This record gives sequence, structure tokens and C-alpha cells, in this order.
Amino acid sequence: YFVFGADDNAIHVWNKTSFTELKVLRGHEGTIRDVCFTEDSRKLISASDDGRVIVWNFLTFKYERVLTGHTSGVTSLHVHGIHTIFSGGDDGLIRLWDIRVGHESKIFFGHEAEVLSLTVIDSGTRLVS
Repeated sequence: YFVFGADDNAIHVWNKTSFTELKVLRGHEGTIRDVCFTEDSRKLISASDDGRVIVWNFLTFKYERVLTGHTSGVTSLHVHGIHTIFSGGDDGLIRLWDIRVGHESKIFFGHEAEVLSLTVIDSGTRLVS
């Protein structure tokens, strides 16, 4: 699959062999800023200017959970394992989520501007933003 978000507030899923659009996922009310899969490829995570992160079941193409907490657009995502994600926002915060329950387990402060990129290094022991 090719999966991308766009400024039409939707996520587009394309067949990478036939180059045909298979599905359009709608649920956000702002431009999609980032998308990523969990390590098992069963969940698709999307971030938007609407300040929300949506967890999609990629087998059914339906959303399972909406994660709220950012006070402005969500600009970046990083999936760590199957159930844990980090989200960074225009609010300068990084949030750690357990997507099984939609629970925010930690907020990281320190940025003076938006968080544009996130990654985990050193076998999962360090978060870089």
C-alpha cells in the first residue's frame, strides 16, 4: 500500500501495484500532517491540524480511537512497538500514548516551538525530537 494524508482532511490508501485508490479515510477536520503504521501493520495512526490523533484499524479501515490532548495541530508521530506512540504538536509538547486504551501516559515539555519530527534511537532508550 501507499498511504498518505492530504490537505483535504483525508487519508488516501492506494494499491502500490495497480496504482489505484482503494479507500479514503475521513475523520479529521484539518490537514493531515503525519501518518504511520504500528509495527504489526494492523493500525494506522494519523495526525492532523485539528489537534487530534486517530487510531485506525487497517484491516477494516474504521477508526478505533481518537486521542485528544494537544491544544493545536499535531505535526509528528512516532510508533514504538505495537501499542505505544509519541505525538508532537504545534503546542511544543510531546505526548506518550497507550493506543489500546487511548490513555496519555506522559507529557514532555521543553520545546519553544512546534515539534516537527520524532524518532526513538538506542534500542528504544532515547527519544529525539
